[in-house]
Amino acid sequence: MKAGMKKFFATAAILMSIVSCGIYSTYTRPEISDIKITESVPLPRWKDFFKDSCLQVLVEMALEGNTDLKIASLKTKEASARLKEASLSFFPSLDLNADASRTQAFSFGASSSWEIDIFGRMRNEKRLAAASLEEARAYEQAVKTGLIASVAQGYFTLQGLDSELEISIRTLENWENSLKVMEALK
Repeated sequence: MKAGMKKFFATAAILMSIVSCGIYSTYTRPEISDIKITESVPLPRWKDFFKDSCLQVLVEMALEGNTDLKIASLKTKEASARLKEASLSFFPSLDLNADASRTQAFSFGASSSWEIDIFGRMRNEKRLAAASLEEARAYEQAVKTGLIASVAQGYFTLQGLDSELEISIRTLENWENSLKVMEALK
């Protein structure tokens, strides 16, 4: 390479590194004074909402046997364990070692370590674990609510069809009686 080209690339690299330093600015959190954060309102229990004992039995059977709900529950437990693990990372760890050999030599050892969270890695992991737990709980609640709604919808649809069948049977009986009266009058 020519000396002029080397100087050009070196100058370009220096200028790019100087200019790129100003690209990233420090993060400033936006004001959220307009948004009012409230606690979530607890949902009514489904047994208080649906009083029909037959429907309650069907919903309980669906909740006990549904695979999707079991998976969602396991994901919630897993997220809870991750949050506990992330919370425990702030404490010192202690390791104990023991060793024995055939020559009747025994050795015991202990070591301890403690990580200081200077750059916020552990704090961010804990926040992520807490957010994952909330997400898993919300998903589990959504699956449960969807399952209950599906069972209730099917139950009420079946009740409506049963009512229509009863009305149709009574209408048929009335038509047959009317036909008999007409034939008798004829």
